[in-house]
Amino acid sequence: TERVRFAGTQEAVALPPAGARATAGDPEGLEGSISAAFAPDTVTFTVEAPALGVNQTSVNFGSVPVGTANTTAINITNDASTNLRVESLFVGGVGSRSFGADAADVGKTVGAGENLTTNITFSPTQTGDASGTLFVNDIQVSLTGTGTAPQISVNRSFVEITSKTEGSSPNATVKITNDGASALNASLATSGDTGSFTQPQQINVSANGGTATVDIEFDATSGFAFQELRIVPSTGAAPVRIPVVGEVERSEIRLGRSEVDFGTLTIDTPSTRRVLVENTGTTTETFNATTN
Repeated sequence: TERVRFAGTQEAVALPPAGARATAGDPEGLEGSISAAFAPDTVTFTVEAPALGVNQTSVNFGSVPVGTANTTAINITNDASTNLRVESLFVGGVGSRSFGADAADVGKTVGAGENLTTNITFSPTQTGDASGTLFVNDIQVSLTGTGTAPQISVNRSFVEITSKTEGSSPNATVKITNDGASALNASLATSGDTGSFTQPQQINVSANGGTATVDIEFDATSGFAFQELRIVPSTGAAPVRIPVVGEVERSEIRLGRSEVDFGTLTIDTPSTRRVLVENTGTTTETFNATTN
């Protein structure tokens, strides 16, 4: 608001009313009223300086997985009749580190009646709500968003695959559940005797209770093998580790003697000898003894 004072002279003008007549009591010979007009010495008015605007005063990015980014655009507007410059463009506030503005737009000129599109990014580094404020010259834009992450659980913390047949390919399954608010995209990494096992290299599990099954196949040509299976989220979160053991259960029967000598016996006189049968294998065996 500006106040402007005009310098000038106040002037009163006396005009005889219509039909005035002279009387004895009127020294000037006039009888009637006097009208006075005065010029004002102060005028108050409002001046609005041209300024930039924005097409929205708040931006909600919604739910964004931690470790990823979501970008949206806003328009910086110029409704004035002259060109205007973007003097400042930055994000401030408690959660401002999760938000970013395009600093390359600082110093750009927005033509009269034109718009400038600038990008704002939300890149959450942790789960939960985040907020900040975008400053465009003297304009403020509220920024909000929520960081989310998968929540992984597995139905078994240890996997053991056994086979009684060497050369077979037995398998086992692991069920993965995601109770988090964002989808799980993960790679399956292994270490150890990796050549003895086969499983997928990538899994995707939807959010809010989604499940997926991982099939692990064991090559039973190797008697025993071990590997560590790691479920590695793409968000950079800590992997889930599951030890996996594969084993061929072999029956190993040993006799305490390779031959039995009954010596010289009298006809129709029975004689008994004992033979120790030992199973040193990893599986229980049932067998019948026969003679030839």
